[in-house]
Amino acid sequence: MGFLDWFERDRKLSDYTPGDLRREEERLMIRENQALARLERLEEERETIFRRGALACTPVRRRILARLFAERQRECESIEEELSRLTKEALTVSAIRFRIERRLDGDSSALKKVEGPALDELVPAFEDASVPEEDFAGQVREVLGKVKGAKGDPLRGIGRRAREVIEVWARHDRGEISGVDEGLIAVRDGRKASSEEE
Repeated sequence: MGFLDWFERDRKLSDYTPGDLRREEERLMIRENQALARLERLEEERETIFRRGALACTPVRRRILARLFAERQRECESIEEELSRLTKEALTVSAIRFRIERRLDGDSSALKKVEGPALDELVPAFEDASVPEEDFAGQVREVLGKVKGAKGDPLRGIGRRAREVIEVWARHDRGEISGVDEGLIAVRDGRKASSEEE
């Protein structure tokens, strides 16, 4: 499925209602959750295969298990790419909905008069899983336009929040944080500090 396939290219973004976009967000969230579940199942299978290979004593069994492991690894990478695309698409839909809601609330600068073809500029970054969501959000912001003083804009601060969580997980991996509960507290405290800075 391609980028924003549901979006009719001959319509303006402002022709869509927040309800239309909210339904699309929910559909994307369901697809994202399904892909995550598939990924977790495959990762468990991959780990089981690896453990079986570590215990296997014959070269034939190890070759078979190594092949199965490599297949699961490829499937995991494919699903991770799909998740990257789903996240970027959900981010774009949320940003469009936010701008339409702002426009309906009287902020005429909240959404440029973007036609469908303008969204095509986002396709290369959408399809490239190596482009982080933060960079993609910047490109979406350029196409859709910035919303001044827009608290709640899904494009605002996405990278910082994600980096904070990833850093807490890295600290957990290094043993600096002893458990998940302590990690959740560290994330919450980091978010409080970030919101005070804003």
